[in-house]
Amino acid sequence: MVNTGKPSPGCFACRTRRIKCDTTRPECRKCRKRGWKCPGYRDLNALRIVDETQKQFTRFSGDKEAVEELPLTPGTSSKTGLVRSRASPSVASSGGRTTPPKTPSFDLPYPSPVSAASSPSLAGAANSYQYTYVDDVPRCIDTPIGDRVYSYFLTNFVHGTSLRHHGYLDFLFPLLANIPQSRHEDNPLPMAFSATAMIAFAARQKAPELLPRAESVYLRALEATFRAIGDPERARDNSTLACVTLLTTYEQLRPSRPSHQKAEAFGSHLDGAVALLKLRRQDLFQTVVGRKIFLILRALLASRSLCYGTPLDPELHNLTEALDQDVSQQRFAALSLRAADLRVAVERLLGGWSPSHPVREEPTREKVTALWHEAEALEADYRQHIASLPLAWKAMTLRYIRPEDPAIMGGIAYTGRVDAYIDMFICYLLNWARAARLYIRYAALRCHAWLLGPQNDYRNTSEYAQAVALGEELVADIVASVPYVFGAAKTTQAQHAPGQYQPPSLAGVFCMWPVFAAATSDFTTDTQRAFCKRTLKYISEEIGIGQASILAGYNLRNPSMPIAFMRMKQFEAQGKQLQGVAVGAAAGSVMTSGMRDVIRATGTILSSEPDHHRKALPMHVLQVDDVKDGYNFPKFDYQVQI
Repeated sequence: MVNTGKPSPGCFACRTRRIKCDTTRPECRKCRKRGWKCPGYRDLNALRIVDETQKQFTRFSGDKEAVEELPLTPGTSSKTGLVRSRASPSVASSGGRTTPPKTPSFDLPYPSPVSAASSPSLAGAANSYQYTYVDDVPRCIDTPIGDRVYSYFLTNFVHGTSLRHHGYLDFLFPLLANIPQSRHEDNPLPMAFSATAMIAFAARQKAPELLPRAESVYLRALEATFRAIGDPERARDNSTLACVTLLTTYEQLRPSRPSHQKAEAFGSHLDGAVALLKLRRQDLFQTVVGRKIFLILRALLASRSLCYGTPLDPELHNLTEALDQDVSQQRFAALSLRAADLRVAVERLLGGWSPSHPVREEPTREKVTALWHEAEALEADYRQHIASLPLAWKAMTLRYIRPEDPAIMGGIAYTGRVDAYIDMFICYLLNWARAARLYIRYAALRCHAWLLGPQNDYRNTSEYAQAVALGEELVADIVASVPYVFGAAKTTQAQHAPGQYQPPSLAGVFCMWPVFAAATSDFTTDTQRAFCKRTLKYISEEIGIGQASILAGYNLRNPSMPIAFMRMKQFEAQGKQLQGVAVGAAAGSVMTSGMRDVIRATGTILSSEPDHHRKALPMHVLQVDDVKDGYNFPKFDYQVQI
């Protein structure tokens, strides 16, 4: 790749009109002054990357034989290649393509020298890690914008550019290289690659004209994937599982579909991936690519289960135990799966957020107490593991942003400390651990509230006070990491100038779910919640991760909302009139099903006003006469009783 100089940082409209743009984000003032909708800005990092010539490939790879010209895909005009090498070039090559060593250190979900170095057992393996590929990237756009599309996707999602910016989908290189040119037209992987690249570019660079083309290629990839899954031999191939992973990524990025349809498609692809994992079992770990795909899918499945309450397949636990991985990361993965199982078990026993998620087991004091003890034991295991981590995993407070400092991340106001990490992957793991610990606290408090009964307010207990202290600490740590993730941890005024830094798209993928966990927590202050909400909108609108717009639309409170609905059921079981539950507690929620309108509830939702919550505003039930889905919905007086 070569650097073509500094491109214009102006928005699309100002560059078209050939006038100077003030580069104000999220939209320039000149467009706003004329009443136009600013079309947005280009990714400056991706624009500096163009196709290299064969001479430049040879020059930078240091191996003339390894860069032999490969035939182009039919209907394409050029080839995008990538040469990567992180160790000695003593790698056997064949047919113009080099192969990786037999035992590379590919156990990390995203290549992380720091993470490997922090574990003495993997230090040697990390240093010997090497791979060099020259890959023919499939193209479905034979136009100049096609170069920008693929350069952007490769830079932001496929391969890492530095220690801080890791690769995510770099397992695609050997898979795409091994597909014969004659099969590019009917193989689902090249089509899924092109569709995901187009949707990623369209979402980040505000190029709506690419959306119909991306949708068309996506549908073709979907049809080809169905055919591949129906073939017993192809269903066991890594390329089929990689294709499903790409389709899942496509749904994360897609900005144009209704929220419930996007949530359904995202979950459907993950369910299909689970079926393929169960088909492959431990055979998946025989290849470097298979292990890499499993780590990505496991992270997606754990995040969906924690945030949506979707049950995990038991085979995921078996595969996690069988995978030979860094001890610290293996421990984090096992704990996150246990946290997800705890969330599902609590909802099965105590019910979900609404009548659409009823109790599946009759709760007894013995069962609820056992879940409570499991939550406490899981929290203790998390504390012990985090305390045992080496110094390289610890956060470093760089600075404190004051109210008079410039706004960050497209104009988002933030005041507070800025924590940095030596490695982006470490920040990702720790934030997910914090989010999981929040959900563990929610589960413990739900069990505690059920054991106390509806007459007693769980918020007036010492257990709740301890949960508040821990929850506030976890939320503060998540919030303090966000400026670092998006490159806003700089200290000089000049570094805050618009267009100076474009955060990689993976930054949004990595921190989206932990920020959502903080935004919906009862332990979050109003200022922190507003910052988290705006961060999710920033991830959706500026970073181009469409799934963040769904999360930003949820106005939920954990654990008070599910506890309020649980108390309603307890009152009903006792034959007593319910008093003082706020609107939204009994309404249908999209958190698990993804099929109902978003609940837009504000305020607290418990009947009493304890010392911990002076802002609690009680509301009163007027009558109970509406019947929906076999359940009586109370009508609420929306006027606050002062």
